[in-house]
Amino acid sequence: MEYKIRHLDWFKRREPTKIPQPVKVEIDNIKLEKNTYCDMTVEYDDGEVFVFNGRVQHNDIKDIWTVHGFSSDSGRQCFVDIVEN
Repeated sequence: MEYKIRHLDWFKRREPTKIPQPVKVEIDNIKLEKNTYCDMTVEYDDGEVFVFNGRVQHNDIKDIWTVHGFSSDSGRQCFVDIVEN
């Protein structure tokens, strides 16, 4: 499976700040079922690597699968669309 990283930007009404962005994602033990969990290994542009517990979701309107993972310790997160071949 291929993954397209969505770059999240929360600065619509505030001054933007430089935050590390994810550049590479690997997902283990993924099942394309709503509300299942998987392990996401995410590499950021500053060289740090995090392992997140990601949640699999399906958008019925757009018919796409997504995975959202985050770390409450570091405040980092990653959101990907699954590109089905």
